[in-house]
Formats: sequence, structure tokens, C-alpha cells
Amino acid sequence: MPAHGAVRELLGRLDTSHATARVFGSYGWQAISGLDHVRTDSDLDLSIPVEGAAQADAVVRALGSFEAERPRLDGELMFANGAAVAWREWREWRAGRARAVMVKRLDGVCLQSDTAWCEHADMTELAA
Repeated sequence: MPAHGAVRELLGRLDTSHATARVFGSYGWQAISGLDHVRTDSDLDLSIPVEGAAQADAVVRALGSFEAERPRLDGELMFANGAAVAWREWREWRAGRARAVMVKRLDGVCLQSDTAWCEHADMTELAA
């Protein structure tokens, strides 16, 4: 990957935010299988667990500072209650450029306009 330096810098910024990125998609499959899955136009898909809106904001700032043109960063913020939000959508919503954000869960998708859903893990959801 020609963006090794930019990826290392991103990992350092995420570490400062107490976040750890997990790779999935073509880069993840290639790492697991050893087979060629990555193409020149492949995105670098990241799954990043976060513990609430403040940490999500810090992680999104780190992701937004990624300076390589390729690969394009894609991926999701994973909240403790099982909710997932695309990081770019979170950024747009928090900047006020969207009235709501699409929140995905195993049992469905909904639009949320506040942050109450991501601040506290619901124990019944964690047990499921």
C-alpha cells in the first residue's frame, strides 16, 4: 500500500483518541487469506468501536485528517449498544449538514436526530 506512512499517522491519532481500528473489506480479506483481494480502487474499510458521541467525534476528526488520496477511507463507528454509523455520515450530521443520522443495528435501521441512543449501552441489547 503506497499510503503506509499516512496509515501509521492515522493509527497514532486513533490511539490518542483511545480507539482501535479493525480492517474489513478487501484489505481484511487479503490479510486473512493471503490472496489478492485489493485493487487499486479498493477502499480501506475500518470498523472502530467508540464509547459515545465525544469519542466518536474525536475518531472522526482523526479519520478526516487522513492525508493519502488512495486508499479512500470508509467504514463505521461501532457503539457499545450494537449501533453502527458510517463515519462520514456522522461527520456531516455533527456539523449540522444533516438533520438526522442513519443508525444501523442487527434488527433494523432508523434515523436519529439526537445522541441519547449512543450515550448509554442498553443492557438488554447487549445480552441479545
